[in-house]
Amino acid sequence: MPSEPDNEHATSVLFLGIVEGLLLISVLGLSSLSAYFLLRTLSSVTDSDFISGKTVSFVLLPLATDGPARVEAIVAAYRNSMTTALEFAIGRSMNAALFITPTLVLFSWAAQSNEPMTLHFPTLETISIFLGTLLVAELCRDGKSNYLEGAMCLVT
Repeated sequence: MPSEPDNEHATSVLFLGIVEGLLLISVLGLSSLSAYFLLRTLSSVTDSDFISGKTVSFVLLPLATDGPARVEAIVAAYRNSMTTALEFAIGRSMNAALFITPTLVLFSWAAQSNEPMTLHFPTLETISIFLGTLLVAELCRDGKSNYLEGAMCLVT
């Protein structure tokens, strides 16, 4: 027969699991509501001639959502923890290239939009991705960095 402390421990673990699940669902709901209001207000910004919808969706929204993580990577690089900074940069890039882009293409096909997305990129974008990959591979090869290498990472 299980002892009383084991029973209490199992009950507290179950309770914490339920609380964590409810907290996760509520935070997901609040972030979805926040994204909904953000997208409703963006239509007034993109209706003007000042900024296009593509710029907002591909540049401004990722910058706004990843702001704290980018600051963390910059602080890690400042403290000469280049492994952490490069893991962040390369991990985010791989996430976008291997998961987000193909998923968006599949969603556009499933939605049967008038202009479905494809994985056929223009020549200039393909060349810039290739050169950026070569640059990061060269920077990671020696495991050390200096201000010039950091500036090259910022440019790409």
